[in-house]
Amino acid sequence: MESEKKVFVSYSQDDSRFAQQLIRRLTEGGVPVWIDRYNILPAERWNDEIRRAISDASDYLVLVGTHPMAGPRLDNEWRALLSEVWANPQKKLIPVLMGEARVPPVWSNWQALRVDPLQENDSWTDRVLEALGQPQPEPKPTPEARLAHRQRLIEMGKDIEEMARRAGLPPVFSR
Repeated sequence: MESEKKVFVSYSQDDSRFAQQLIRRLTEGGVPVWIDRYNILPAERWNDEIRRAISDASDYLVLVGTHPMAGPRLDNEWRALLSEVWANPQKKLIPVLMGEARVPPVWSNWQALRVDPLQENDSWTDRVLEALGQPQPEPKPTPEARLAHRQRLIEMGKDIEEMARRAGLPPVFSR
């Protein structure tokens, strides 16, 4: 039996706004997401928890913004990610290049997905979800479509009542 897919999202604090937008979309799409700010509890060791989450994840999204310097925490995280995906090639890693960001050399072996959150509004998150191989949810019906559907159901109910009356049957729907 295949285990549940879990996605680890790596991002710099400079890109946390976009990370939150992506995490919200993944969660709405039914994808379990591990993210540091929600999954590391007080008194837990940061690096230990990051390494555990990386090991447990099936897929990785590495958000790469236009800020070239990652910093020591992100460097450690990327090293752990790199080690995990080389050891387990069935795990999927997708560098997500935002805007004009360049592929960091460490991720040059993976095909990146380029998105522009400032230009694409929310559609960029759908592209990431698609790249993960997740089915796209049905679009929510507009209020007009819901009203038209309701009216059609009412019409169908009336038609059923009329057919029952003609057949000499009692009313199908009670009022």
